[in-house]
Amino acid sequence: MRLENLLKNFPHISLANQEENTEILDYFSRFSLKNREKSVAYHREPDFFALIKARGSSSLTFTLRDDQRKLQGVACVSYRQGLINGKLETVGYLGDLRVSLNRKLIREWRNCFKEFLALSPQLEETKGCRFYQTALMETNADSRANLAANKIPGVHYFNYAPYDMVNIIGLMPSFRSPRHFYKQYHLRKAQASDHEALVEFLTLHEKEKPFGHDWKTQLPHRLENWPNFSYENVSLLEDQKGKIKACLSYYDPHALKKMSLPHIPTVIKFLKPISSLIPGMVQCPVPNRDENLNVAYVEDILGEGPKLKEHLLKEFVKENYKKFNMFALTGWKNHFDLQLSGFLSHRTPMGIFTVAPSEELQPQLKNTPPRFDMAMV
Repeated sequence: MRLENLLKNFPHISLANQEENTEILDYFSRFSLKNREKSVAYHREPDFFALIKARGSSSLTFTLRDDQRKLQGVACVSYRQGLINGKLETVGYLGDLRVSLNRKLIREWRNCFKEFLALSPQLEETKGCRFYQTALMETNADSRANLAANKIPGVHYFNYAPYDMVNIIGLMPSFRSPRHFYKQYHLRKAQASDHEALVEFLTLHEKEKPFGHDWKTQLPHRLENWPNFSYENVSLLEDQKGKIKACLSYYDPHALKKMSLPHIPTVIKFLKPISSLIPGMVQCPVPNRDENLNVAYVEDILGEGPKLKEHLLKEFVKENYKKFNMFALTGWKNHFDLQLSGFLSHRTPMGIFTVAPSEELQPQLKNTPPRFDMAMV
């Protein structure tokens, strides 16, 4: 079945193309201005579609227009191969939802979304996708009330992986790696010659994750489609025999999206005067209001045991803290094994939701943290 056959029943909804880039960017900008009380302002200039292409191998962008063809809503779906209970399947990420207040159009939008989910396994454009996920902030009352509260008949949201977005903004001077850490391990940046060993290591640690990557295709995808991403974005911790024992990968997505703080959080505002009183304290640059943030998203921190991973994270922060306003990582509830002792951080409660036509059709997933590329949201 073709998607165009489904959309015939919804005259105000269509698929967007690159020619609509400026109009969509303007709509996003106006939407952000209306929501300046939110904690983070979000910008996608100059190319709205660039981030969507980076998320996966294919994507769909839907637009909602009124009778005068004025833009009233946008939503995106990105597709890639992901592990569901150990088997590679087509998985989708639902994102970039913005809809203006118009009861008639919202009703049509919701009905289309319901039909889209129900027919997704049959649609050519979705590659038969049956597994969808999305991320929602606990503090985003509008999204949680309209989406996660399951108020749309035929659309069921399930918060299967609650987490905190942990934003590291500094490191206390008391941190000191044990001597045996330096004697036993060697820390370096990855290079092209590490490709096979890196894919093997990532695959080993990915196989139990719901929505996990196929790193044989994912690593080349990142190198080709994530601007400024290279092997040097990966730090390797090796033993004396040259075997990878832990790795950390990060990404700064400023070429794809930009963020700023309309209101500086208190914990950040008072960090600068406090840090001046504590000799040796590592402190990220404090951003100004509405200034573009430089954020290092720690997408992966993998290794044999929490102590090894935490040492790797601390070394990474110490080396890079002057370049970024913060380091962001996912702190999975009930699964986060890092103590983060000595780190200065603040947290934003969030959740990864699976989305299905009904509760009965929700996927039965392993109780382990899923794959979630936070930099791509």
